[in-house]
Amino acid sequence: MNCLEFRRAAGADPQHLTGEALEHARGCAACARYLAEVRELDVRIARALAVPVPEGRPAAAVATVTHTRRRYLALAASVLAAIGVGLVGWLALAPPSLAADVVEHMRGEPESWDSHTPASDAVLEKAMQRGDAWFTTMPGRFMYVQSCWFRGHYVPHLVLETGDGPVTLLLLRNEAVKAPTDFDEGGYRGVLLPVNNGAVAIVTRGAALSAELEQRIAAAIQWTS
Repeated sequence: MNCLEFRRAAGADPQHLTGEALEHARGCAACARYLAEVRELDVRIARALAVPVPEGRPAAAVATVTHTRRRYLALAASVLAAIGVGLVGWLALAPPSLAADVVEHMRGEPESWDSHTPASDAVLEKAMQRGDAWFTTMPGRFMYVQSCWFRGHYVPHLVLETGDGPVTLLLLRNEAVKAPTDFDEGGYRGVLLPVNNGAVAIVTRGAALSAELEQRIAAAIQWTS
């Protein structure tokens, strides 16, 4: 189950999720926060709808209060139905966040972290050309190089060898990031950094990222178009 599927399920019925959905929430901090927010909204709605009928009132007064309460509940139900339709529609149409897509891509290529053979210059050059990117200075030795289909474009998927373990880079020529954005989802920790009119995703599997390395990588990336 990916993040979009989870949020559709949580938006529809947050109190009765499947085991698969609960397992996803345990491994994804962003979706766990989303689930907590949706469940809190459920509680607030339930409190708002719990309108008590005053005791000890004359029959006519009770009838008036009951009628008013019914009107209120009908109106509230209509509003909630509209909100529900809008929420489900939004969840169906809105794309997952860039960070969520990056994490999903990482999960699809688990072997990328385990390569111990440096990629050749020719393979790196081909992947970089296909992704409209190049390095002004090499940030280190790449142990894995692929040209991957990501969000409608081919992007360089690179694994950089560092003293603290492998670091994955996705060079995203066609993604706009306004400011550095950290993420921590499903065992992957990373940052999205703006690079001119594109972006780079720098990802590790739990280890803290070096700010110096992040800056050095971002500064070395250029786009060819």
